[in-house]
Amino acid sequence: MKTINTKNHFIKIGKIEVVNLNKVEFIKGNREVLDRHINRFSGLISKYGFLVVPTAIKKGNKYLILEGQHRKNALELLGVTEIPLYIVDWIDPDNFQEIQDTIININANNMKWRLYDYISSYSVNKDKDNCKQYIKLKNQIIKNRKYLSEGVIASIYDGVLRSHPNIKNGNLNFINESFSDNMLKAFKELVKKYGKKKIAANFTKHLAFHIHKNENSAKLLEESIKAVDYHFAIHSNEPLPDGDDVFNYWFDRVILKVETPELVAI
Repeated sequence: MKTINTKNHFIKIGKIEVVNLNKVEFIKGNREVLDRHINRFSGLISKYGFLVVPTAIKKGNKYLILEGQHRKNALELLGVTEIPLYIVDWIDPDNFQEIQDTIININANNMKWRLYDYISSYSVNKDKDNCKQYIKLKNQIIKNRKYLSEGVIASIYDGVLRSHPNIKNGNLNFINESFSDNMLKAFKELVKKYGKKKIAANFTKHLAFHIHKNENSAKLLEESIKAVDYHFAIHSNEPLPDGDDVFNYWFDRVILKVETPELVAI
């Protein structure tokens, strides 16, 4: 085991070894392996190479994976016979409690990319035709995050309710930039006026999505602002609907003036 001597303590460092896949095994107590993740990793490895090395411990002539099970199976799927591993030799391979604690902590604390992380990353790629859109979206999030979440602002500009796959894939396309600018200002003023508890992010995401997908968006935005003001004039402490079904019912009846069947509580 190697260590780095810092100001206050030593940091343990493992080593990289390339081993035969038939010597690599999983550990009981780790997460279940999912076929869709194996297929996803095999595609990523084929495209970008093997960039992130799994972590393992050695027990006899076997290697037990602590983190990176899907990558191991992805290599098998691709017909590869060897795998590089980051070997840590300070964990007792016979101490299951120590192994389990390590597995849980290194897997549970892996931070997933937020929507903002994708936006920020694409905003520095000057070769992309939509780089300026990513830059603007990033700046709008930074400027308005006190009042509107990154998901709300994304919905305002791309017209998508959730997940935003085009943003994450580098294919951001503003649906109507000038109108979206006006919508952002209007939503921001509503949140400043009534607060985030009364106007939840889910409500504003749904509202942006429904306004964009209907004709005469400008009129619907105006009607929506009036409806929100009227709602709080009558029901000052009652938040607006933000679930899928209840929002759809509210939007159809209050904004579109469409007669719909009453919702039935289950």
